[in-house]
Amino acid sequence: MHRLLAINPIRKRFKTSVLAFFLLSALSGPIRAADDAVNIKLLVVNPSEKKQLATEISHTLPAEIQPEHILDKAEMEMSYDKDKNAYVLTKKVILEPKEARTIYVKVKNVWVIPDETMAQVREQVTQNLKALEGTKFYETAKLLHEKALTRLDQIEAEKSAPNLSIRRRIELYRAHMQQLPEIQSGILSMDSLHKLEATEGQEERTVSFLVTAENPSEQPRKMTIRTELPSDIKSNDVIDKQDFVLLFDDIKECFVVEKQDDFGAKEVKKYTIVLRDIWYIPQDELIRLREQTQKVLEVFQKSAYVAFAQEGADYINSNVLEIEESQASLNEASTVNDRIRNFVLNSQKFKLAKQKLQELKDLLLELPLKSEENIIQKILRGVAQIQKIDDVTKVLSMGIDPEVSTTWWIIFAIIIFLAIMAISFYVTWLVKLNKNTTKQNPPPK
Repeated sequence: MHRLLAINPIRKRFKTSVLAFFLLSALSGPIRAADDAVNIKLLVVNPSEKKQLATEISHTLPAEIQPEHILDKAEMEMSYDKDKNAYVLTKKVILEPKEARTIYVKVKNVWVIPDETMAQVREQVTQNLKALEGTKFYETAKLLHEKALTRLDQIEAEKSAPNLSIRRRIELYRAHMQQLPEIQSGILSMDSLHKLEATEGQEERTVSFLVTAENPSEQPRKMTIRTELPSDIKSNDVIDKQDFVLLFDDIKECFVVEKQDDFGAKEVKKYTIVLRDIWYIPQDELIRLREQTQKVLEVFQKSAYVAFAQEGADYINSNVLEIEESQASLNEASTVNDRIRNFVLNSQKFKLAKQKLQELKDLLLELPLKSEENIIQKILRGVAQIQKIDDVTKVLSMGIDPEVSTTWWIIFAIIIFLAIMAISFYVTWLVKLNKNTTKQNPPPK
């Protein structure tokens, strides 16, 4: 549950001795997508009523702004901050007591995605679908294609929204720039295809992200509700954001949702945003891990490592069982934080189980090595037998060590001799058999 109050303008405070001045970066003015330029308003104030203030203003530009995008830097010096990965404008000023000074920096409106880019993404998404035509993934890819086009339509509508504040325009642009690569490559992602194929026909796992906002004032007022989503949530993991706008906070590197709403005095409102439940290990991965473990264990059954392998398999199966029981304990009432904590523990158990399985797979290499030794021994015995044959050949050749061609002639002669002997024996045997048959059965007189 996230309790929110009204959002105040962005402020940066700088102190010099006991005096202070405030630099207000006006990123809340309205801006339209069609505007070519944006004015960033810097308001500098010396709060002292008696003393003059000499100090240096420093303002970090949005990360998208490059030197060529600055149309008027108001006589400020520009430098690059490697840590912030952005350009910084600085200027030394002298402020009289209670003096307020406004500085306008004019930059090009770079926070607009060109229509040509949107058209290219649409074309690429369609081409990705055609690339899978005729494959087993085509029907699944068609579903991803429809979702991609729907998301592109939403981006088109949001980027054309009129009179957005500069801050919201920037964060909306960043959110869109995060989404476009996901949309463009989603159809060709084997991970996306397998996940959608595995869950096809099943109800999608979701979790409710509850946002609570309260008006602390005794008077009705319009408030801005803004909250960060979990850092590992991507844009396509937001299933139902209601009428919130999905933005991206580049500093905290996470998506945020924001909207304006009317509140009565002391009124409390609750909003439910539906997110994809990404904090669980799919059951098919657990089943696959268990099956692979069993197959590896069977290979070790007739080896000296069977006890060690059995111990490793027991460890893997124990971890898998604990993960299954832990995930089964979650229900609809479980909060996002509960799921995240549960997922962190289960992920560690899953990682250790996979490492143990890999150890067993590596140990399998020891078994073929022993088999190879036996093969080598057989080869050596075969070589010894060949050597004996070679010795016999030398004996038959009267101790003479003939050349290779002569050796083959000797072998052929032996074979022919043995064949003649066999034929002679067979003929003799047939003649004797015929005589015996004649004696036993004399011809009639």
